[in-house]
Amino acid sequence: DEIAKAFTVLDNTFKFVKTYVPKAEKKELTKIEDKWILSKLNSLIEDYTKNFHSYNGYKAVQGIHDFILNDFSRWYIKLIRNRTWPTYDGNDKEEAFYTLYEIAKNSSILLAPICPFMAEDAYQNVIKPLSKDVEESVHLENFPDVDKKFVDKKLEEEMEIVKDIVEIANSIRQENKIKLRWPLATLTLNKIKISEELYDIIKSMCNVKEVSEKDDSTFKTKPLGEGSIGLDLNLTEDLKKEAMYREVVRMIQQLRKKEGLAIEDEIELNISEPGLKDFEEELQKQVGAKIIKYDATKGELLNFEEKGILIQIKKI
Repeated sequence: DEIAKAFTVLDNTFKFVKTYVPKAEKKELTKIEDKWILSKLNSLIEDYTKNFHSYNGYKAVQGIHDFILNDFSRWYIKLIRNRTWPTYDGNDKEEAFYTLYEIAKNSSILLAPICPFMAEDAYQNVIKPLSKDVEESVHLENFPDVDKKFVDKKLEEEMEIVKDIVEIANSIRQENKIKLRWPLATLTLNKIKISEELYDIIKSMCNVKEVSEKDDSTFKTKPLGEGSIGLDLNLTEDLKKEAMYREVVRMIQQLRKKEGLAIEDEIELNISEPGLKDFEEELQKQVGAKIIKYDATKGELLNFEEKGILIQIKKI
């Protein structure tokens, strides 16, 4: 059962690349998360090769399993999902495409001796459509060499701390019944030293506006190593309004899925909450709404706090 679940995650990971990556041109990487996953990949290649050469095949299998499931699927894809969205127009979009391609291609090669048919399927359906500079089969590819210039052990260690921070912040939310998609003002790091380059990842994954090193006795805290994580649980009116917006986006995405709409399909959106006009531009991009109206009298009902919001979508 556990292996079957792993194969499902593996398949879905390659499907994500196939769905969201239209091209994969080589780019100079500027984002810390891209540098991290390529460091992890090259560390994996080094360990994987050593383990097979020393006849510890099971360790090599465990390494590629952990990399694809935990680092690639459950962490990296979460970090860059917004950068791959069709309406996202940031300069780092194509860097994410290139990084996803590199990870998927090398993962398929590393999988080839272990899962030959699954690796070949991923190579033919995901990798080959994105590049002309590939072999006829994954089994004709040269085994990848370690590229030392990408390996950054300090970054790998600090990202593990970031994962712990996110886990602790989420547990504080759960204990205090505050949903993960509801934004909060501040997260504090007390005696936890990591590069400030990683603060944006903490803000994104913990859904907070600010990361601070100033301790505040009014925050809910939990220990991490010799330090602690603090979270400001005070929901201001502005934060509640943004939380409402996030819940509306979630409902619209569910409705799109229910209607069987493709990512590129545009919709006419009608909602009964005029207060969401403040988020109109962002809402259009996130849910593919070409037209937004605010006078819905029927549709799906979303209950937020003590407010009922009607949401109706129609494909254009």
